[in-house]
Amino acid sequence: MDKVLVIGAGGRVGSIVLRNLINLGIPVKASGREPESRKWPKEAEVVRADITKPETMANALRGATKVFLYAKPEGIDGVVKEMVAANIGHIVFLSSGAAQSNDPNNFN
Repeated sequence: MDKVLVIGAGGRVGSIVLRNLINLGIPVKASGREPESRKWPKEAEVVRADITKPETMANALRGATKVFLYAKPEGIDGVVKEMVAANIGHIVFLSSGAAQSNDPNNFN
């Protein structure tokens, strides 16, 4: 069965995605910059990863076939290259229109 890496699994959006995948019975890896600083669901394999440091991604990606990534588009090129190198077959990338602007009221 596929294993999904949830990048930023400790965040508001990532934690909801992680919990829903677990509830569906899908094997998951949960990544965070400082994973020891929080409590994780026992069903999740927990790994350290930081999208601002692509060199941390190889270990997090090992064994995953799919990735959920919620981030600003800027600065993810290195992470995407690591995903390609790891033969990740499916990437769900979520961002918001506000990520393109410094204006917190920009929802166009």
